[in-house]
Amino acid sequence: MIAVLGTLGIVIAFVVIGVLVDRKVPLLPRSEDLEKIGKPVPLVHAAGTAPESALVGTAAELEAHLAARRCACKGKLARTGPDEALRYDGRVIVVVPLTCAKCGAHHRAYAALTAGPPAG
Repeated sequence: MIAVLGTLGIVIAFVVIGVLVDRKVPLLPRSEDLEKIGKPVPLVHAAGTAPESALVGTAAELEAHLAARRCACKGKLARTGPDEALRYDGRVIVVVPLTCAKCGAHHRAYAALTAGPPAG
């Protein structure tokens, strides 16, 4: 019992020391620091997997992205229904429902479509 309490005390001490050291000398830059120097804050979601990280491009660029995108099981993703539209952060986002052909997992792709180059 004493050994367990001693081990627990050592772990807690190291966590507290680690937090204090990290506050004084951070190993990774904080998002507030990145915003101050004008660097983009890292995305939480991969491109096109959430409304806040929606792909920005033409319909052709979206189709190219969808053709290259794969499920975690490496299966190919296929459209499974009609595209939907939603408004997020003042812009219209197209939501494309996808399903993996290999494992059946459901996915969504998010895109803010722009007009393509003029035909001609």
